[in-house]
Amino acid sequence: MSENGFVDAFHLVWLAALAPLLLLLGLLAKARNKRMELVGLRVNKHSASIWVPLLLLAIGILAWARPYLGITEIKRAVMGADIMVVVDVSRSMLANDTPPSRLELARRAIFDLVDLSERRKRGDRIGLVLFAGESYLYCPPTNDHAVLKTFVRSIDSEMISSQGSALNQGLKSAVESLRSAKVGTATIVLLTDGEDQKFDQSDAAAVIRSSGYKLVIVGIGTTAGSVIELPGGSFLKDNDGKIVVSRLAEDALKELASATAGSYFPTTETSAALERSFPQELPGEVQEAETLRQYRDIGPLLLLFPMALMLALKITGRRAAFLALIPILLCSRANADTPPSPHQAYRAYQEGDFDYALRGFEALSANTPDDPNALKALGSAQYKKGDYESAAQTFRKLEALQNGLPNESQFDARYNLGNALFMKGNFKEAIKQYEGALEINSTDRRAQHNLEVARKMLKEQEQQKQQQQQQQQDQDQQQNQDQQEQEQQNQNQQQQDQSDQHNQQDSSNPEDQNSAKEQQDAPSPSPAAGQDQQQPKPQSSEAQPGDQEKEIPLSEREARNWLDSLPDSPVLIQKQRHRAPSSEQQTW
Repeated sequence: MSENGFVDAFHLVWLAALAPLLLLLGLLAKARNKRMELVGLRVNKHSASIWVPLLLLAIGILAWARPYLGITEIKRAVMGADIMVVVDVSRSMLANDTPPSRLELARRAIFDLVDLSERRKRGDRIGLVLFAGESYLYCPPTNDHAVLKTFVRSIDSEMISSQGSALNQGLKSAVESLRSAKVGTATIVLLTDGEDQKFDQSDAAAVIRSSGYKLVIVGIGTTAGSVIELPGGSFLKDNDGKIVVSRLAEDALKELASATAGSYFPTTETSAALERSFPQELPGEVQEAETLRQYRDIGPLLLLFPMALMLALKITGRRAAFLALIPILLCSRANADTPPSPHQAYRAYQEGDFDYALRGFEALSANTPDDPNALKALGSAQYKKGDYESAAQTFRKLEALQNGLPNESQFDARYNLGNALFMKGNFKEAIKQYEGALEINSTDRRAQHNLEVARKMLKEQEQQKQQQQQQQQDQDQQQNQDQQEQEQQNQNQQQQDQSDQHNQQDSSNPEDQNSAKEQQDAPSPSPAAGQDQQQPKPQSSEAQPGDQEKEIPLSEREARNWLDSLPDSPVLIQKQRHRAPSSEQQTW
């Protein structure tokens, strides 16, 4: 990027619009002066009545375009810790042995952690991983705690359809998410009742030890346990029909904490656990944030020029005030048109304000056109607004940039492009993208499911097209038959008229009556020589009872609701899921 220029250079087009206006006013002023000279009036060659407003307008437009002289790059050192909270959202967390429920207690623990971080003003970056029968990154580590709290409030036990308690997978998701963010030192906080019948302690301990991250476990629940009341009022039962009593697996969690040199705290010591696990001073937790660009904006300095000009021309009073308002108003407009920052855009996206988020992501993508994260954010906002055409174009650019990058990034690009094409109704191209994504990761259930539905929709689309073509052919055939029948009727009527006319002539001549009678006794010729008297019967365009039955196609609204209901619709962070084999899962 150039060291000098305009932040919003597209506003300079207004200067081009001023050029013909200036030329026209110059010609008019010259003609006016000539007329005044002819009548002997004195011409004031220094009159500023026309040029001063136009000059001030031009200055205002320049200020609107936000000129800058140089760019300063700032690297900030940010204090704070990286914390990944792993939350158990399986059905066992609905047990109420810790009123009102284990899951609600886990939510409160996260809020306490956020409040502690805000009181200490360290700017801790906190993220969320959810797990039940599978796990995924729910919220990436962020120091925007207002956004984080929004995510926490939305946590419930229905967020993961695959039931069970894959605790190992939850820890793996946390470690992989932190590594992807290139976090060297972090703390993983595990909030769970530990009730995983297939829990592999040695595997979980190996994952934590190899990562180098600190593990803090908060056991949610009691060893006495409780039944699990489902939303409908019934109690959860096992495969044998017995009511399940869920208990805190405290011993297993303590052993895991010991094996990883971590810490374990019971439910009653949640506050103390946070205070001890995250002390006020965090030596060695300083990390360098991304480089920030700061423009040396000289737009406000342009306001000094109109004041100097008015002083030089001795313009005072109301006229001076009016002229001074021109550049000031345009500068105010420039500030109003400034797009939101990436942080503001991200927050707006999370709150559902996709129009505002789109403005910020468009500006971000314009400044960094080759940044995959900027393109992913832009495409996601376009998708959420329902602009699937633009989203497909953006994701296609992202796909082109992802060549040679890690497989996970390539998978995300193709998968998101497939979703956008699906919503456009371009099922054939969507199938290609889903198949391309599965070539990278053949076990991804999302892409497999979407591919199956896209193939079904394409089949129904082709069947509908064939039906329309067949109906058109039937209509054309029916029209041809009707036309042939009409022509045959006209021909028969013409022959009948000729025959009647001939009979009338015969009856008017007495000498020919006998011959006419003889002719009547003779065999009568066919109405139209060489033409078959039997007319073809029109074919019915309606389908017969034996026709092949066709599947009822999904409506567009149903398809959209299905895609929108997926937890993996294009968002800023793709959810990498980890799922244990179905044979190893429990259902609570």
